[in-house]
Order: sequence, then C-alpha cells, then structure tokens
Amino acid sequence: MRIKKVVKMTLSQILPKEKGLVMIVGKGGVGKTTFSAILSIYASKQLPTFVTSIDPAHHLGDVLGYKLEHREKRIAENLIANEADIDELIREYLSKSINFLKNSYKDITALNLDKYFDTLKDSPGIEIEAMLHYIVSLVRKVDEYKYIIVDTPATSITSRLIGLPWVQGVWVDNLIDLRSKIAGLKEVIESVKAGKKVTIDDKILKELIQMREEIERNKKLFMNSDFTKIIGVTTTEKLPIVDLERLSNSLKNRGIKISSVVINKYKKDENGLSVINYLKEKFPEARLILVPQMNYEVISIEKIEKVIEKIEVL
Repeated sequence: MRIKKVVKMTLSQILPKEKGLVMIVGKGGVGKTTFSAILSIYASKQLPTFVTSIDPAHHLGDVLGYKLEHREKRIAENLIANEADIDELIREYLSKSINFLKNSYKDITALNLDKYFDTLKDSPGIEIEAMLHYIVSLVRKVDEYKYIIVDTPATSITSRLIGLPWVQGVWVDNLIDLRSKIAGLKEVIESVKAGKKVTIDDKILKELIQMREEIERNKKLFMNSDFTKIIGVTTTEKLPIVDLERLSNSLKNRGIKISSVVINKYKKDENGLSVINYLKEKFPEARLILVPQMNYEVISIEKIEKVIEKIEVL
C-alpha cells in the first residue's frame, strides 16, 4: 500500500501567493492586533511586508515591542510598520478632495462656497472614507511591499469600510444619470455603461465617470480572493463567533468571502474541539488557524516567533 505523504500546513497557506492585501477582521478584543503582528513577522521572513493598524485604539506597537506612529518605521529587515493617525488620514483625504474640487469647479470660490469645506472633517462617515483611501494608496505600493497587512477596527466599522464602494457606486450612478439628463446625453451614458467607447464633452460627466471607474476598481480589489485575503479572528466564546458570522454574511452580499478564521487563545479541550467543528460548518471554504493560549503576554518579536512555532493551520 502506498503511504500518502502528510504535508504540514503553515501560515504560507493563508497569505496571497506572490503579493497582496491581508485584512485582519473581528470583534474588538479578540486578538486582531496580536495576529496582525504574528502574521507580519511570519510574512516578512518570506517577502517584504508592510503592517499597519487603522484601529483608533492602537496597540500594534505594544505587541511588536516598538513605539509606532503615523510615520512608517522599519522594525526588521523586511518589515515596515505604522499606526495610522485617523485625524491625519482625514486631513490627507480632505486636502486631496478639496484641491480636486477647487481646481475642477472654479465657480466654487466665486460663489463663496469654499468656506464650507472646513466642515467636511465633521461629516458622518468621513473617517471610513479616509481609511478606504489609505488602504487603496497602500495597495498601489504592493510591488514594493509585496504583503500589506491591515489591522482593522471593530467589525461594525470594518463592515462599512469594505462595503463603502458599493454605497458610493449607488450615489455616483444616480449622479451620472441626473447629469446625463441635464446635458442631454442619456443615450451616451447607456453606451458607456454597456462598455462602449464614446466621446463625452461634458467635463462634470467625465469626472463622474472617472469616479465610477475608480469605485469599480475598489470593488474588484475586495472581491479578488487571490489578491485580497480577509482573515477573521475569534476566540472560543460565543459572542465573537456570532459577530464574525454576521460580518461574513454582510461580506457575502458583496461577493466577498472570509478566507481564513483564526481561533485565538485556543485550548485543546472539549469546548475547543466543538468550536472547530462549528466553524468548519459555518466557514467550509476557510482555513482554520489555531493560536494556542500562552502563559505569557505576547509583546515582543522574540515572543511572537515562539508563538508562530506553536500555531496550527487546518
């Protein structure tokens, strides 16, 4: 009888094959930051890696054992890290948006509307738009970083963050329809939506169509399961598991799947086995990663490397 060779699974199985984006998601307090640090240390042994935290409650630096701030910092040969300042992300995003509007619509200054731009920083959801803009800007550097690992906020925020392009798409499509009617170009826009190449002279319409194209690219970014890996983190407790299921259902409506599920602080007991079986049923296509309960705090690269040795990938 021929004996089948058993290949031990490693964290390589949950990373993009050559390069890509990894988003670590889950309920607050389950260990997203710890696993982000673990995966970034492991990934940096393979390829250049950038790890960032966009969670306002920053602890990535604490886990890695380095003082991190908004400015990028090299903490190992192949590893760069930062803790994104959300206020700074909002300022950068608004600065770019306001400059675009002022350059595109000269009459804004003439009508004395530019003073209202200062109030945009307090607009509902502006931090989520800024986070999305930041993630997309990092992805543009993927040839430099190879792996981009993002420690995300709690699931309620992350769900809206990933779903934002779909919300933006509805608004922009409505604006395109409205502008095309105003400009008498309804038939032309239908041709554009059908994928046909047409010439449009209306400046505002051109810009709206460019926005629509960017939004579609952002949708494809999250839907591309080869490039973007969504990794959920939970413990063996009921509430974080239910929270992760809700997020998964929300993502499925967008054509996005959770590729792996991390069970943090896992113990090899009856409850642990029960949770494994339950998650296999609820996430049949996802790999399970077991991060064992340690008897010490994971707060340095040295301790992270010890944890990596004990991780099981199913």
